[in-house]
Amino acid sequence: MYAGNQLAKIHIGKKELGLDDEDYQAFLFGLTGKRSAKYLTIRQRLVVVSEMQKRGAFKKKPLTGQQKACVAKWYTLRKLGAVNSKDKSSLNRYIKKRFGKWNMGDLTTDETNQLLGHLQGWIDKVEHKAKCPNEPIISQ
Repeated sequence: MYAGNQLAKIHIGKKELGLDDEDYQAFLFGLTGKRSAKYLTIRQRLVVVSEMQKRGAFKKKPLTGQQKACVAKWYTLRKLGAVNSKDKSSLNRYIKKRFGKWNMGDLTTDETNQLLGHLQGWIDKVEHKAKCPNEPIISQ
């Protein structure tokens, strides 16, 4: 793994483990004797990444049926032209902006249901606008 990728992975692991700066520095110091990942050797970075994995970082949870439906609706919005980005991370950026979570797997069931309803409402508005371009969209 490229050294720059290791550093990025360590910072992602910090966020996934919910470490604040003080805890993160203590974590690094306990493993390597250094308080910043910037000064770690490649071997030390591998040790840190490995320890983060043991503590639960970098694990992807499988998506639920509701979450898969949200992804499908997002792709529908892309097809309809409502979402311009073809980047796969665009949905995650939207989730971060709307819910403050990093990705679909971090959403609670209630949040997933909210997202699903919102995306469906968005699709309905876009489809309505396509059918009746001169009619104003009235939201309640």
